[in-house]
Amino acid sequence: MIRLYFCALHLILAALILAVQPLSAQLEVESGLTLEEYVNDILLGNGIQAFNITYQGGDEQIGYLTGGDDVFSLSSGLVLSCDVAENLECPEEFVGCTGCLGTGFSDPDLLDIANSVPDLIGEAFTVNSVNDGCVLEFDFIAAGDTVSFDYVFGSDEYENWINTQFNDVFAFFLSGPGITGGYDSPAGFPGGAVNIAGVPNTDPNLPITISSVNSGTNPEYYIDNQGGTDVCINGYTVPFTASYPVECGETYHIKLAIADGSDTALESIVVLEEGSFESNAVVQIDLSIDVGGPDANTIYEDCGTATLSFERPVETILDIQEMVYINYGSSVATNGVDYGQPQPDGSLLPLPDSVVFAPFVSIVEFELTAFIDGVDEGPELVEMEIENVAACNGGGLTTYFTFYVAEEPPPFEVEGYETEMCLGDVIELTPLVSGGYGNYTYEWLCDGQIGAPYILDPNAAGPWLCEIIVGDTCGMPSESAIIEVEVLEFDPLEVNIVEETIQLECNGLVDIQAVANGGYDLAAGGFYEYDWEDQDGNNLFASWFDPSLLSLSTWQNADEVFVTVTDACGMEMVDSVEITYNIPPIVVTVDEQIDVLCNDPFSITASATGTGPFNYTWLDGGSWLGWGNPLNWATSSDESIVLDVSDACGQVESVDIEITVDAPEVIVTLPDGLVGPCTEVFNLQADVTSGSGGYQYSWFQNGINMNESGDNIDVQLTETATFTVNVDDGCGQSGTDNAQVAIDNPPLVIELGPDIYGSCVDYTSIPVDVISGSGDYQYEWFVSGEPYDDDDEITIQSYVTIPVGIFVQDGCGGSTTDSLVYHIPDIPIVLEITPSTTICVGDGMSLEALAMGGEEGFTYYWPSLGTYGPIQYITPTQSATYPVIATDICGDEMDIASTVEVQYLFSDFTVSSTEENENRYTFRATPNPPEPYVGAYGYDWNFGDGSTSDEPLVVHEFDGLSDYTVTLDVTSWAGCTNQSYTVVRGPVLLYVPTAFTPNNDGINDAFKVIGGQIKDYELWIMNRWGEMVFHSTSLDDFWMGDVNGGTHFAENGIYNWIIRLKGFDTDAEEYTGTLQLMR
Repeated sequence: MIRLYFCALHLILAALILAVQPLSAQLEVESGLTLEEYVNDILLGNGIQAFNITYQGGDEQIGYLTGGDDVFSLSSGLVLSCDVAENLECPEEFVGCTGCLGTGFSDPDLLDIANSVPDLIGEAFTVNSVNDGCVLEFDFIAAGDTVSFDYVFGSDEYENWINTQFNDVFAFFLSGPGITGGYDSPAGFPGGAVNIAGVPNTDPNLPITISSVNSGTNPEYYIDNQGGTDVCINGYTVPFTASYPVECGETYHIKLAIADGSDTALESIVVLEEGSFESNAVVQIDLSIDVGGPDANTIYEDCGTATLSFERPVETILDIQEMVYINYGSSVATNGVDYGQPQPDGSLLPLPDSVVFAPFVSIVEFELTAFIDGVDEGPELVEMEIENVAACNGGGLTTYFTFYVAEEPPPFEVEGYETEMCLGDVIELTPLVSGGYGNYTYEWLCDGQIGAPYILDPNAAGPWLCEIIVGDTCGMPSESAIIEVEVLEFDPLEVNIVEETIQLECNGLVDIQAVANGGYDLAAGGFYEYDWEDQDGNNLFASWFDPSLLSLSTWQNADEVFVTVTDACGMEMVDSVEITYNIPPIVVTVDEQIDVLCNDPFSITASATGTGPFNYTWLDGGSWLGWGNPLNWATSSDESIVLDVSDACGQVESVDIEITVDAPEVIVTLPDGLVGPCTEVFNLQADVTSGSGGYQYSWFQNGINMNESGDNIDVQLTETATFTVNVDDGCGQSGTDNAQVAIDNPPLVIELGPDIYGSCVDYTSIPVDVISGSGDYQYEWFVSGEPYDDDDEITIQSYVTIPVGIFVQDGCGGSTTDSLVYHIPDIPIVLEITPSTTICVGDGMSLEALAMGGEEGFTYYWPSLGTYGPIQYITPTQSATYPVIATDICGDEMDIASTVEVQYLFSDFTVSSTEENENRYTFRATPNPPEPYVGAYGYDWNFGDGSTSDEPLVVHEFDGLSDYTVTLDVTSWAGCTNQSYTVVRGPVLLYVPTAFTPNNDGINDAFKVIGGQIKDYELWIMNRWGEMVFHSTSLDDFWMGDVNGGTHFAENGIYNWIIRLKGFDTDAEEYTGTLQLMR
């Protein structure tokens, strides 16, 4: 809150002062222009094309400054502000920034730059954030190898907030081809950005802020403006130049940014000089018009002659011819019709389409005029597209120059005005003129003076009036105006300090009051300005509320206080008062004459008496050397330094100390006896045993400067050479020494060794032994006559015996060869396999392979099976041959095969019975395939009744009482067995009871048919009336005397039955009969 109140008070006072000084110079700032106008029309100069312009910040934070010629470091330029740019004008009412981003702004790079300053100037503050940012960015193409522009920094933070967290900051971030930086850059510029704004001649680069440039730090760049009314900013800098090398014709990006540090109070600005952003490596064009004119780029029909000047770039070579080509195709006005070069016959010659600079000619000019065409067309554009052929090292670059052709100028107007001045002042008067052709003339009717401005130096008070007639050219009618001046006269100005004597106690504070009378005071509509200083001219800042009141403390160390009062007429009066202190004086004891060695560290120790504790500050010509006691330092020249000792009461005692520097002789030696081959890198170390430090080294080879500046060099030679080093210290002393490096190249001798016997599985390392040579060897190995490797050792593996050779060359031209034979033994492979055999279908067997000899480690591959391994189990379905391939670890192969016959055998036989005996059968074996020869098969019959046979043909008789399963097993000579069978059935048997007694006495209670050898069977039982009472299709069924399985029982009596059946080996038959049912 304190800082905001201070700012508001400052603004009120500035506005008040401005209102009562109507005669002061007028600086103006205009906002509201377009970004293209700010950049292309205001900022850019020659040799720059800008595009892709963007802006971040409020519209009121950016503006166009003019009128700064006598009141600011720059006459005009582009303003970037972290508040309202137009407040620089000192308006009657200062406005707040409604479009500022406040704490919503963030830029890590700006924050890093702000926080880099404390370490670089020996302070310890921290900037917490950056706010109210104003950021203008654009891409550009430069026509030369350097881009540069001039700028000024200013701030209302001066000087109350230096070395605090309120360290407002700005930076110019440049990125593009050839630039590698630590700050962020846009996506199209991946190398990062550098900050090209900084205090001159600082390394590392010291950013410009209120803490790095002020009245105490780098004061040569600072202009104090506290209380100033011409431009409302507390302090600003002299102009600085930002420049950086670029690549001609390439695209770069620049980001111009400023922001508040840690808060959003108090304005800071950076102003970039109008037209200074340039890169002058192209032809420069200038249009000058002999009739003057308010618009320097407009020529008028039938009024005056203009001169079009072409100036070749300063970077070009003056003694060679240079040319540029011009294209007018985008112009509205027609070359040679609307404008051109005037000819004696009154015609127009078109401007040329090329300009040639002859050797040693730097400027080529053409006269230019415009004819009256009688057509009201308005201003017509002339756009010249200039192809600079030699720009960008011959790559060429296109630039543009434009002007206008118009029928008539704006309306010619002349205005007078009223003003005031003080008697004794001298002022300049000029009427307000606008429009016309601009070749104005002035006639002052009050005394006949010609020209402007009119210098008014009155000798009496009262009103002064003069009429002025202003003329123009090309037939423009004259206009007149009246200027009235009221010359004011006032009583003499007086000032008195109320207090006659002032004495301060330790840490005391006293108010000093100045009283002014007379002059152009407030009562007369004027004002007083108060300037307080001490005996050394240091500013003593008065109260903001009452500038006639000064609060003085012991810490300001004033022995006498002066007050200068200036009234509105500029009259000044001075009064002063002496200050005494009731404080023990500081007595400093220190050596005031010290002899030291040049650049040799030394210490100066001081002691003080008085009112402690004491603070010690060491200064060298205003530059800070250090704090504390003692001072540890080193210097290369005689110096006069100052020790300021301050006590607890604010007193300061200064002591001058003279330092005299003695510089010893520089002694340097180089190593001796350096001998070696041409490949050896020799290190020559300059050993300095005497001198003052800060050494600079120059090296020479055989008297020729090597452009080396280190304390040692590495050299590699083809022939003997002599080297010289010159050493200069920082104190004007020098020393030198010589050393010879002798080149001796030994013969190249190598050894591979005897032949090598290995195995195909071995990976054998074969090194080459270089017995002698010059080093830096190159190797070329050959295996079997083919290039193999280029190392000093190879590893080989082979399946056959091969030759190995090497060619070696050293770095000094020596070469030689050697060779050996790499032997691989050839051992035959013996392969065995399971013998060929026959197996039965469906059976399986193992095939086994065994290899011997070779290099062992065999693998077995069975191609017909597609499998690996020494043993394979097979179950073939047909005969086949099975090959196997055995491969040893060296890749040698052997193959063998085994054939397996697969035997198919099917047992079968025929059966036939005899007519004489239905139980006698003939069995004939019919195997498939048939028996190839008699006795090839064995037969084994089993007739199921305990009888067997081994004959292929057998006759056998059964007992006919049952069914019998007959089997035949056939066995081949290979042991293959197959079985077939059949069932032999006996004759049909049938038993039908004739009576039964179903009375539940457990005896003969059911009727049941018993039969054998029956395949199909069906039974019907009917009563005497032919009604069926029982039916069955199974011999397992029985009749209990019921009727069709119901609960009704059949009557006693005789029943008829019918049986139909078929045996297994007989035809179907039907049987009938009767039975008796008795209960």
